[in-house]
Amino acid sequence: MKKTQTHRIPTALWTEFQASVIALDDNPGRRELLALILEWIRKSPKIFDAEPFASYGLGNFAKLHEDEMPVEHSAFVMDDVKHFKETVSRYDARKSDSIARFIRDTLEDLITIEVDRQCPNCRSDFMLAFTGRQKMSLAFVCKICGHSHYSDGSPIVADTLDYASTEYLRQAGLIQ
Repeated sequence: MKKTQTHRIPTALWTEFQASVIALDDNPGRRELLALILEWIRKSPKIFDAEPFASYGLGNFAKLHEDEMPVEHSAFVMDDVKHFKETVSRYDARKSDSIARFIRDTLEDLITIEVDRQCPNCRSDFMLAFTGRQKMSLAFVCKICGHSHYSDGSPIVADTLDYASTEYLRQAGLIQ
């Protein structure tokens, strides 16, 4: 069995990212923040393709076509930017797992849209929109409990979900 290599964020790489985040304008555009994070990930693919970052899919974000993502329609707001800046400035490079989780959550918040659809499991009022890779269908995931199903109500069993592009969401009538 092959041992998975675990990497810590090199202190210099982390402090450089912290400085870039702190230098952001207090009202940066969502796309500007997304570009900053993706540029950081793309600089060091060996770090982000290894654990603990691989468990959170950070290396996969390097392949993201950010210009196709519905960033302007996401629920990410300026208060989230302030929280992001404060959190990044507090983290120490040794907290790689926490950093990986926080960065993944922020990226997902930036590139997914919340849909006014009640989760049948926990009754949360909003779900996130994705696309099913194999079924090629709109899929919804509850951010609270993780329940997922396709737009026809069928459960997602063995499919990979992709982030829905702006064009796909327009065609589905979820955004204008």
